[in-house]
Amino acid sequence: MVCHSEEFVLSVLQDKSYFNRLSDHLIEQILGLECDDFSRLRRAIDAVEAGSPTTRFPGDFRPSGLLAGYGHFHYRKGDWAATNLAAEFRKPITQSLDITVDALADKVVAKGGDPDAELEKLINKFSRRIGQASGDWVLYCDGLSGREYLAINQHTDPNSDEERELRRLLDRIVAGNAQH
Repeated sequence: MVCHSEEFVLSVLQDKSYFNRLSDHLIEQILGLECDDFSRLRRAIDAVEAGSPTTRFPGDFRPSGLLAGYGHFHYRKGDWAATNLAAEFRKPITQSLDITVDALADKVVAKGGDPDAELEKLINKFSRRIGQASGDWVLYCDGLSGREYLAINQHTDPNSDEERELRRLLDRIVAGNAQH
C-alpha cells in the first residue's frame, strides 16, 4: 500500500528546498513507497542536505566502475534487516525475513545441526554487523543547481547486468533533466 495520496506526498515534497532537484523518475518511485519507507527516504535526503548523512560511506562510486560519475548514500527501507541478513548468508535478497530465517534453519537441519542454536549464532553474528549494514541506494549526480537526486535502487553487484541497466537508466534520467 502506498503512502496516503499522491497529493499529500507531493505537497510534503514541494515543501523541501530540494524538490526541484528530484528527478521525475525518483518522484514516481517515491509515490509508490509505503509511508514508513517514504519517511525514511525523506529523513535520509534531509540529513544529506544538512551535511550530516546518516549513511556510513556516502559519496561517489569508484572512478573505474560502471557507475562512475554518480554518487550514492543509503536509506533503510522497512525490509533492510531481511535484505542484509539474506546478503550476509547468500540468500535471495527479495524474500521476507521469515523466509530467510526458515531457509537458514532448513540448511542447518539438513546438516544435522540444532537449528535454534545455529540460528542464534547467525543472528548474533548479524547483530554485530548491523552498524555496517546498509539499505537501498539513493543515487545522485552533481548538477548546475546542486545535487540532483535521480533514483532509488537496490544494491547491484559490480559489473553485473543489473549494474549496466542501472547505468543506462541514470544516463537517461540525466539526459532528460538536461532537456528541461
